[in-house]
Amino acid sequence: MKISLITINIFADRMGDLKNPDRAKSEARYYEVLNLAKEAGYPYIDMCYWEVEALGFDFVKNAIEKTGLAVNAVTYFVEMQEEEALLMAKAKQILENIRALGAKHVTYVLLPSEKMQREGREALYQYSVKNLQPLCRYAAEIGLVSSLENSPDIGMPLARVSELKRLFAEVPALCLAYDSFNMQVVSEEPAAYLDAFGKNIANVHLKDGTYVSQPSRFSNDTADGRLIAASPSGKGLADFPWLFDRFRALGYDAAVAVEFMPGGGDLLLELREAREYFESLM
Repeated sequence: MKISLITINIFADRMGDLKNPDRAKSEARYYEVLNLAKEAGYPYIDMCYWEVEALGFDFVKNAIEKTGLAVNAVTYFVEMQEEEALLMAKAKQILENIRALGAKHVTYVLLPSEKMQREGREALYQYSVKNLQPLCRYAAEIGLVSSLENSPDIGMPLARVSELKRLFAEVPALCLAYDSFNMQVVSEEPAAYLDAFGKNIANVHLKDGTYVSQPSRFSNDTADGRLIAASPSGKGLADFPWLFDRFRALGYDAAVAVEFMPGGGDLLLELREAREYFESLM
């Protein structure tokens, strides 16, 4: 296995500065993110495509190379379209850029329009299939593995094992980006996802979490009316020793990406401790 660091949650405050009109400040903040990852000992990052949209492809690629990091996977937030031509007019260049960054995996996050959401859950599922099929087809043509995370959004029909089984049957080129905590939003067992999709996992998001009483940036509603939120690695409800035992039994040897949450102490130290904790389980 190789270990990677997911940038989106941990550095949300710093990443927000990428939208700052002061270009120099935006670039400095981006290097701060990359240098923290490097100094904490992560050889890979799992990044979001909006980093490219904010700073430009050439700058992001050069910054990653100068820092000495490599890209494991890129998350692509897909603005869903009703027509394939409208979707792929933008998506082809994005997927080509993701491949040019050195990534081998793309993870899709589907963003439906308000109109799609109003049409109901089954219609939303059909739109998901209609968007994912051409995305996966073109990604495969250029050498990218496509994956979809078991969703933490109960509004999307993509969280339960039964929903994902149906989807993967209709989009066979799609793999699972296994999130170790998101199944809690629908009160399903982590083992159920490994039993169903163990041979079809392309990437892993090592996320810990717990139930909370107040909403926050990193909380999600659950199907039973509670709230869950991400927590520091190894401090929440996720059973990571059990999970890594299952990975070994499945023969999984690809990437595991740390979806780190700070604990309020020294950020660099906490990032190192999270890496060392997960490496001790490999």
